[in-house]
Amino acid sequence: MGPELRFTLRGDGFLYNMVRILVGTLLEVGMGRRSPAEIPGILEARNRETAGYTVPAHGLFLMEVEYP
Repeated sequence: MGPELRFTLRGDGFLYNMVRILVGTLLEVGMGRRSPAEIPGILEARNRETAGYTVPAHGLFLMEVEYP
């Protein structure tokens, strides 16, 4: 089994593929393809083309849902 990465995302709702896109963008930061300083601008732009790639669905899973 290879290395494991964990991402914790919290929000009151997510758009289709949003988590996969966020993870892809953060992986690009981790691989040195993007700077961490770019992330706020990407989020503020609200433009899918500025974000990273969409990671494949395999390997990703939902661990927990909390309700107020």
